[in-house]
Amino acid sequence: MVFQALLFLGYLYAHLLAPRLGVWHLLVLLLPLLQFTSEVSPNAPTITLIFALIGQISIPFVVLSTTAVVAQSWWYSAKKGSNNTPPFFLYGVSNFGAMIALLAYPFLIEPIFGITIQRWIWSIGYLFYVGLTISIWYLLVPQKLILKRELVATRPYFLPTIFRWLLLAAIPSGFLLATTNFLTMEVGSFPLVWIFPLGLYLSSFTLAFRENELSIFRLGQF
Repeated sequence: MVFQALLFLGYLYAHLLAPRLGVWHLLVLLLPLLQFTSEVSPNAPTITLIFALIGQISIPFVVLSTTAVVAQSWWYSAKKGSNNTPPFFLYGVSNFGAMIALLAYPFLIEPIFGITIQRWIWSIGYLFYVGLTISIWYLLVPQKLILKRELVATRPYFLPTIFRWLLLAAIPSGFLLATTNFLTMEVGSFPLVWIFPLGLYLSSFTLAFRENELSIFRLGQF
């Protein structure tokens, strides 16, 4: 549930604020670099644990979760006028990468590398991600003003349409939570049981947002 809530928060930021911030969005990517990792006792007060989770996990996760939506908006801005290429296949690529990471971590990364090495790998990987994102932004310099003007000044959507979108997004998320809860509580809480429903969930996005499936998706029509 926390995962879904943080993901929604990241998407909300990417949709409402990132287009208005423009290049200042790149500063948001630096927020996870400001945290200091510290060991917290499991017996620490609840409020201490909550703040530790927010600082060490929640902020990096929310920042990373904005990537797919922001990258789609940049892609659309850069490709506008060239056959109006839909950017939504990037969402399929994103979920495919998430599925690979989901399978690789428990079977390859965790058994081979210790926590300290994993921290270094994550930190170096995140710095590479920040550098790559900044490079992509400056490759789109001629489109920056177009991006900000067009994405902010989009046509308004009526409340029933917004409600329908939220409902369609909530249904599969609810099924994922319900299925995972049923498997762990009723079938048996054996190790890594949650990988199977989450893997299917990510696979569905990968298949639905394949580039050759996107002829039915047109901006403003889906």
